[in-house]
Amino acid sequence: MSVNSRGQLNLMMKKAPRKNRRKKTGGFGRFDRVVPVLKILAGLSVLGALSVSFVCGYGFVIRTNSLRIQDVRVEGASILSRDAIIRRAGINPGDNILAVNLSLARRRLQADPWIGEVRISRVLPSTIMINVREHTPVAVMDYAGGLLINSRREIFKRLEPTDPVSLPLISGVGLIDLDAAGRSISPVLNDALDVIETVALVKRRLPNINIKKVRADRDTGLTLYAFEDIDEVRLGFDDENDNYLGKFRRLNYMLSHCDELGDINRLAAAGFEYPDRVVVRKAVGDSYAATVKGGNHEGTGHYRRS
Repeated sequence: MSVNSRGQLNLMMKKAPRKNRRKKTGGFGRFDRVVPVLKILAGLSVLGALSVSFVCGYGFVIRTNSLRIQDVRVEGASILSRDAIIRRAGINPGDNILAVNLSLARRRLQADPWIGEVRISRVLPSTIMINVREHTPVAVMDYAGGLLINSRREIFKRLEPTDPVSLPLISGVGLIDLDAAGRSISPVLNDALDVIETVALVKRRLPNINIKKVRADRDTGLTLYAFEDIDEVRLGFDDENDNYLGKFRRLNYMLSHCDELGDINRLAAAGFEYPDRVVVRKAVGDSYAATVKGGNHEGTGHYRRS
């Protein structure tokens, strides 16, 4: 603040300096743009070095003798042989255990129609474990040369001469009795499979029974061919009042009575279509019926089993 010649007070204000609106970047600004590029290049260099180290390490590992396959264990197989399963999987003893493609080996085994499920695993340092679940065949459907039915009541393959099976034949059925996935859906086919399962349960009481064929008829029910000295056993239908298990009990009573008679050789047919009777026909053509009450079979005149 100052006073001029006229004595007037004159405020002297100092002007503020003007800002430079052009930003000075100089060399440091250009360096700031280079830093991210350098970081990326450094990261790529580290990644490349790690990749090379991994490749070299993997090459060393797969060449080392300590990780060679020395044992291939197979569990769950009963129809297919151990050697056949190993050969199908494409696993060779002596190969490096880490170089084996387990997914590829699994797909190869699942392509075999006998194998339902398969698991493969490594047991370091030198063992491969193969666990398989084979289909359990229970019968042959008499259609298109023979179709194998498993315990889940599914068609899983065609019967071939080399198949190591001896199974009951189910006749009188066809594609109409299966769904699109090959599963049994008809009552008559399911009844035939029920009978086969029931025989497996009562076989100890009927030691001479050996089912060769089950003929399914949609009008008359099931007929069983299972004995050397009985041409056919007519079971009829299964219902609440007379199921197949009850029919086999009556069959057992009848066979016991035949043994007691001691002078009979062969039956042409034995019928269990009715819950209160066993109808038999002699091999010479005679036929008659007997009322069964409390297991009393007197007067039936059945042929004795040889």
